[in-house]
Amino acid sequence: LGVLAWCSEFSELIDSLKDLGIQGNMFTTTRAQALQSCSELLKLPMDIDMQLIVMYLSGQVSRLRHFLDSETVWDDYPIPKFPVHPPQVSISLPV
Repeated sequence: LGVLAWCSEFSELIDSLKDLGIQGNMFTTTRAQALQSCSELLKLPMDIDMQLIVMYLSGQVSRLRHFLDSETVWDDYPIPKFPVHPPQVSISLPV
């Protein structure tokens, strides 16, 4: 639950940064630090249980990066590691 709350706060942070940029009040150092933070965030190791959060955060990072630097093509997004072949479960139905 804490991670989901953090994701919500991160989304609000992105909206605030976008507002600063649109108003022309963002320092270049703030922009550079935000882009660096995006790269560092995507490097965090996360277990399979966290894959939906990884996908959500990647989308949020993409949204912020596009606003801060729409010309750069970013290729450092983590690839989801969902099991390709889930374990086979045998179910016997009563006859």
